[in-house]
Amino acid sequence: MYEKPSASNKGTGVLEGVALDMNMTNACQTELQTVAFSMMRKLRLLKLNNVQLSGGYTDFPKKLKWLTWHNFSLRALPNGFPLSSLVAIDMQSSKLQRLVQGNMLLGSLKFLNLSHSHDLVKSPNFAEFNALEQLILEDCVSLIEIDESIGMAEGLVLLDIKDCKLLKRLPKNIYKLKCLETLIISGCSNIRMLDAEMKNMESLKDFHADGLDFGNSSYRNQKSESWLDFFQGLVSKPRRDPEPSLTSLPFNSITLLSLAKLQSK
Repeated sequence: MYEKPSASNKGTGVLEGVALDMNMTNACQTELQTVAFSMMRKLRLLKLNNVQLSGGYTDFPKKLKWLTWHNFSLRALPNGFPLSSLVAIDMQSSKLQRLVQGNMLLGSLKFLNLSHSHDLVKSPNFAEFNALEQLILEDCVSLIEIDESIGMAEGLVLLDIKDCKLLKRLPKNIYKLKCLETLIISGCSNIRMLDAEMKNMESLKDFHADGLDFGNSSYRNQKSESWLDFFQGLVSKPRRDPEPSLTSLPFNSITLLSLAKLQSK
């Protein structure tokens, strides 16, 4: 259902979902006043694309569960935006440099997708992300740091940082995550080493490191293996084709290992 928000709309008090996609109209970014949403007290789903909101958030719907806001034009979510009930935030292709200003409670958030946000420099502080399960930061080409507090996101199941080309390392606390099942670092061309503690990530099932070059790393583990040897050692019987077979892995439960075009010099 499509309905353009308006302060004069009758029946807005019963709306639970609003979608406004201005890309479909080939228009420039549309600006709406936040007061247009003030009567939508039951609003649970808000989906915006190429829309800017102006005004305060004192009377903005407080029980939003899902926020999709593509092409968001500000550097951070505005102060006062109601976040405490949000379960999912999808803000792809935004101008965000950081998700929030200061500390904001996001204790219910399970899904966060900031992919293709080319101005994002640093991940959020995860101290208040107790429920987070999926974090997707694909193609955040200015990202230089993932906060060490990611270790506090104890329920994290998926981390996708594909093509974050300025990222040089993974935070040490990532290896302490007990629930992480999928880790995607393909295309992170500046990552040159991984911690040997990665072998202790017993929950890890899918690991993607396509195109990474560990050949320049001077790092050696206790067995004096290079990282190329480390990865090749994950497989006891390689097949004839370039893709490795998964017959004997130190990761006890891993079922998918993707190392396409792994390079060594």
